[in-house]
Amino acid sequence: MSPAEPSRLLATAGQFEADLCVVIVNYRTPSMVIDCLETVVPQARKLSGWIVVVDNASLDDSVPRLETWITEAGANELIDVVVSQENVGFAAGNNIGIERCAAKYYLLLNSDTLVEEGALERLVRGMQQQGTVGLLSPRLEWHRLEKEVVDDEHFIG
Repeated sequence: MSPAEPSRLLATAGQFEADLCVVIVNYRTPSMVIDCLETVVPQARKLSGWIVVVDNASLDDSVPRLETWITEAGANELIDVVVSQENVGFAAGNNIGIERCAAKYYLLLNSDTLVEEGALERLVRGMQQQGTVGLLSPRLEWHRLEKEVVDDEHFIG
């Protein structure tokens, strides 16, 4: 899972390694990435899916924590961790992830995203049904517990 190890190599024109490649950029948020992966991995397993986590030079324990979780979850065949030697920012981090996997479709997720059950399948189906669509965005929902909210600008925790 290090940058030197082989990943899903870019396919020749018209061929795809995966139907869906999910890219998640991490910068010092391994707990959030793990929470995200817990919602993505079961769905990616149902699809021809692949996940790339790009660590943006976190310089903390992010990479070992992520690699431990991936191994314990039995997801080594599904997730590629790419370690960037410098923090190149969110957009360039996503580009690094995209370059690691040849796919028909790409989903770029923030590390704090939790994906609702069945959402990945619905997104892929939507793209397949709308063959001329180049970009599809899911509906974003923010769920918050009333007990966590002090007012609209201040939160507990």
